[in-house]
Amino acid sequence: MSVASPDELREISRARGAGPYVSVIVVSYRRHDEIVRCLRDLAAQETRVPFEVVLLLQAYPPGMPENLAAMFSRHLRLSVFHAAHGLGVHAARNAALARSAGEVVAFLDDDVRVARDWVETLVSYYGDASLGGVGGFVRHPGSRRLTTRLLRPVLGLSARRYRIDWGGFHAIPWASHPRRDQEADWLSGCNMSFRRAALEAVRGFDEGYGTYGYDDVDIGLRIRRAGWRLISTRRLAVAHHPS
Repeated sequence: MSVASPDELREISRARGAGPYVSVIVVSYRRHDEIVRCLRDLAAQETRVPFEVVLLLQAYPPGMPENLAAMFSRHLRLSVFHAAHGLGVHAARNAALARSAGEVVAFLDDDVRVARDWVETLVSYYGDASLGGVGGFVRHPGSRRLTTRLLRPVLGLSARRYRIDWGGFHAIPWASHPRRDQEADWLSGCNMSFRRAALEAVRGFDEGYGTYGYDDVDIGLRIRRAGWRLISTRRLAVAHHPS
């Protein structure tokens, strides 16, 4: 795992106080409206679990990172960092991971909306020592066209769980998620979490994939191969509103 150098990242604000149990990492590339809505959801969490939010912004206009820190630091244990250029999702997540402290590390995309019990529900799974990670179903409001729902299963692109098929392709539970929790091969990158010990055992995200793609599938497979279980659950569902 390589990590962005201090010269590439500017620290805007740093959370203070006792160490958190959960670190929620959000990396964002020039999406102001989306990240504000996501941070509002995190600030509204109903939980006694100590958690921090590590926000890594990339290529934001001057002054905007400082404005976001000022808006939310009173409501969240928030650390904000800024890179003048895009690092790519793999490198950005590694850089944020290196600057986080929680025993459990969760990753959200900036364009998702989470329920008020998301952190509380997430933590409830980590009493199982065999669990390396847990993630939730990703709903796509407005993207449930009949043709899409019919074609994806026919083409083998959807499944009842996050799985890798015989051809090595990753399948997504597109239209719905079973009520029961599911063993998973991988977790969706916009709504996934892992034990820090599992992430460190596999040396984080593989930046060899470039700037975008396969980060979630690759990290999930490597964590499973290291002996951990992954679970996907409807209880942690988020709404995804792609920009």
